Amino acid sequence: MSTNMFDGMGRSGWRRERIISTPETVCPMCRRVRRLSVERRCAIHLKAATLETRHPEFDTKSIIGSSPPGVFVGRFGYPKVFVGPMVPPVSGDTTILDTPEWWMGKSFDEIVDYRYSLLRGYSRADILEAREGSKIIDTLQEVAMMTKPVETELVLAKPPHKVLDMREDSQPFGPIAPLASFQTGNSSVDDRIEKAFYDRDLRADDAVLQLYRDNVLVTRIQRAFSLGMFGEGKRRKLVPTRWSITAVDSNLSLRLMARVRHSNSSPQASQT
Repeated sequence: MSTNMFDGMGRSGWRRERIISTPETVCPMCRRVRRLSVERRCAIHLKAATLETRHPEFDTKSIIGSSPPGVFVGRFGYPKVFVGPMVPPVSGDTTILDTPEWWMGKSFDEIVDYRYSLLRGYSRADILEAREGSKIIDTLQEVAMMTKPVETELVLAKPPHKVLDMREDSQPFGPIAPLASFQTGNSSVDDRIEKAFYDRDLRADDAVLQLYRDNVLVTRIQRAFSLGMFGEGKRRKLVPTRWSITAVDSNLSLRLMARVRHSNSSPQASQT
């Protein structure tokens, strides 16, 4: 296994077919439905159209709500990528909106509703800002360490683009808009993630495994990983959300499988 979790991440890394459905765009699934039946649009497209009419609050340039907490790092334009918070237009306990571990037993419609209610505000950042620091990255890293939803205000440069973005390698994503500014309130910090963040000698893969063993949700580990919060200080960088999901899952799977193989091949295991 590579000693650097960031190996192989670049412009050509982990491409997937984009399945996106909006009133203006026919997604690949819709094209298949048209060929195979008399239906004009697939369930995804119909859901997108319904959601647009149900969320008039996304027609404004100011959003106030409780971030789950949620953050997003895009991949287009790498190494200069779009980053920002994910915020719903409601306050309260919004944790489930960005916590896939809690979605077991939920319906397709419920999950899509969760994701569409999260607005992604974005601003451009260089991936090296994870180690060098900047106002927006520092704030997002603080958000990623929080254990509870945090009240967040987004001021947008223009009204959101209403979109339901669905891909095979990540959870769905909803509306998106460029940020003019944003500010957050206070919330409690997960001291396990905070400890890994401030340990600039701890390798990223070791930090990921340690947090997993400390019962930190994988989603929270992936979120912090995408913001370059783990690893040796000089090697830290932003990692697009979709790549961070794959990287963390791959790292944990390889490490856990190696542990199982070692246990099965040990003399003690063979005697039992």
